[in-house]
Amino acid sequence: MRKYDLLNAQKAFENFLAHYRESHGAYATVYKEDEDRLILLLNALRKAKFETDPDGDYPIEFRVINRHNYERMNFLPQPYTYQAKTTEDFVRCVEAAKANVNMATSHLDLALDALTRHLNEKK
Repeated sequence: MRKYDLLNAQKAFENFLAHYRESHGAYATVYKEDEDRLILLLNALRKAKFETDPDGDYPIEFRVINRHNYERMNFLPQPYTYQAKTTEDFVRCVEAAKANVNMATSHLDLALDALTRHLNEKK
């Protein structure tokens, strides 16, 4: 780990925690600045810990979801099929893909129902 990367991570940590947000019975307020600072923190930690591959990719990915604006990420990480060796490994790959399709289909159905209701209300 390089000292510069560690100092960057420490500064990002302090910046992220600079302002506490209380919930008052619902989600605490999340400002764009909070999201940006969290992403900077996570990137700084990742950079301090891991070297990228030759393409510049890190071995760990993340997404930050503001639950005020978006639903939870409803998907399962998809195991690499090329790493599967046993029947159980291949079944796990298929089951994850199937679960992801089912969750996406469910969200699509909800969105289409909401659109239909919206269009019917306009008539």
